[in-house]
Amino acid sequence: DIRLESDGWKILHFWEHEIKNNLDDCIQRILNLYHSTK
Repeated sequence: DIRLESDGWKILHFWEHEIKNNLDDCIQRILNLYHSTK
């Protein structure tokens, strides 16, 4: 079913976006911690 496949891609894309945002957040936090300990 092509419709189901397209929904799957949407969900995958959504999660990819969420994970990337969270990753950016984590990196930012780590950098902040790193700078604050100097």
